[in-house]
Amino acid sequence: MWDDYEPGPIDSDDAFAMGLRPARCNGCEFARLKHELGDKFLHLQGKGWHDVYELGADPVPGQSEPLEYKGRPIRSLASFLSIKHSDECYHWRPPNER
Repeated sequence: MWDDYEPGPIDSDDAFAMGLRPARCNGCEFARLKHELGDKFLHLQGKGWHDVYELGADPVPGQSEPLEYKGRPIRSLASFLSIKHSDECYHWRPPNER
């Protein structure tokens, strides 16, 4: 157990509050990937995860299943537990909507 004399490691929220890491938001990252990939964007949901893939791109070495979708190769780009916006939301918008 951590106490005042032997403090534990800082957690992610502390690092954000101290300016040691940038804000992050799954909703914004999901929207950014969807915008950047356009027609190549593939969102597969299952077992509580939201997985984002790039259609038509070769899988990365060591990528786990799935490696293809409807006969087309897919590259894993991100996995999210939730695609909701977080308390650290940085309100990403496509460049033409800023």
